[in-house]
Amino acid sequence: LVFGGEALSYRVLGRILESGSPCQVVNHYGPTETTVGKLLHMIKPDGGYEQKGIPIGRPFSNTRVYVLDAGGKVSATGVAGELYIGGKGVARGYLNRADLTSERFIESLFQPGERLYRTGDLVRWLPEGNIEYLGRVDDQVKIRGYRVELGEIEKVMSSIEGVGQSVVVVREDSMGQKRLAGYYLVSRLSREKVSERLRELLPDYMVPSSLTELDSFPLTGNGKIDKRSLPEPDNMAVADKSHIAPQGAIAVGLVGILEELLEVSGIGMGDNFFELGGHSLLAIRLISAIRKELGIEVTIGAVFDNSTIGDLCSHLASGLDRSVL
Repeated sequence: LVFGGEALSYRVLGRILESGSPCQVVNHYGPTETTVGKLLHMIKPDGGYEQKGIPIGRPFSNTRVYVLDAGGKVSATGVAGELYIGGKGVARGYLNRADLTSERFIESLFQPGERLYRTGDLVRWLPEGNIEYLGRVDDQVKIRGYRVELGEIEKVMSSIEGVGQSVVVVREDSMGQKRLAGYYLVSRLSREKVSERLRELLPDYMVPSSLTELDSFPLTGNGKIDKRSLPEPDNMAVADKSHIAPQGAIAVGLVGILEELLEVSGIGMGDNFFELGGHSLLAIRLISAIRKELGIEVTIGAVFDNSTIGDLCSHLASGLDRSVL
């Protein structure tokens, strides 16, 4: 049973392995520009894929592959880079597209006279000699000053028990700020539980600001997920209906500032600024808005130390920071 064209998820592989079938499963990789098949991995029944992930394997059939960084240097084992393919089967180029051909097909620095195809796929060598697919190079984005690989987040999200296939994209809010938006197929877990598990498994800057549950993903004509057709993300608004409403001038004013800043409605005193999509840049804007609207000076350290709305409100009311009016 050969899988190709899309990343093989453990959700699918697990069902096959649990069935007890003696069928040999093969994870296969290869783009059209290299006459398809170039790497493969023979699935082992006890390979521990649920924890480690499923590699796309090793090159075969007169194929040479290289994992190179943005400067064209070989990436060390475990370090992400772009996959380049050489050897037999590399196409001449694209018909009537000389510009694209020169961009994607290059002369090899490793084998004289050989041409390499730049796949645009982000991969890394594993210690045992297999290659692991991480996502598209185009899916590397910068969020809050950190370089983020969307495929890594998708892999972690899909690994959460009870969550099926998932997709992560970058959306811009009305202020032009980039935010991560996660989408996943209907799960037996609540959105809040999924978010909680992600915060346990990922650093804060890699946790999506919004999570949206879908019955199915929109697909392109060839059956791949159409990221451009994903719906607008759901806000990470408070789902706990028993949340504490703001009371008093400072609390009401602070919540009003936050709802406008974060574009989230229904914020309560128990909510966390960072779990609602806040980050360091928004914290600076929050400080400025508090100074302007409430006439209170607050430090960025206080925002980080009092991340729940109730705690921040208490800090503002305590007068620990000086008033500016």
